[in-house]
Amino acid sequence: MAAPAGIWLEDDPGIDYFATPMEELRGILFAEPNSDAAKSVLPEPADDLERGTQILERVRSLATVGRFLWPIPDKGLKKRMPRITAPTLVVIGEQDRIVPASYGDEYANGIAGASVQIIAGAGHMLMIERPGEFAEAVTGFLQ
Repeated sequence: MAAPAGIWLEDDPGIDYFATPMEELRGILFAEPNSDAAKSVLPEPADDLERGTQILERVRSLATVGRFLWPIPDKGLKKRMPRITAPTLVVIGEQDRIVPASYGDEYANGIAGASVQIIAGAGHMLMIERPGEFAEAVTGFLQ
């Protein structure tokens, strides 16, 4: 599981992605919002038409994501986690502001035998921001 949403920690809720203005997204999705990786995913719009297109794409994205993750606080996942019997790896970015690193421990405590890998210098988009470290974590787990 990479940067897994679906549970809620009252003491560390993370930033509400749904309420984040478009111009702040790179800063909450990436540990390094001005990196080439961040800019490739969320480029600066060249003009108003491109800005409008980005806004429309975000609205479509939020509508889709919202079907699965709204409301985040409780969809009953915590009480169902003990049913998971497959070996499980939870990979989280150390600087993830949407699914904070503390959630890794919560998943590991709820899933028997689960392990947690924290990727340093990565935010929520850890697989894009730190692809080598992410791949190493996953392949190490699979071996």
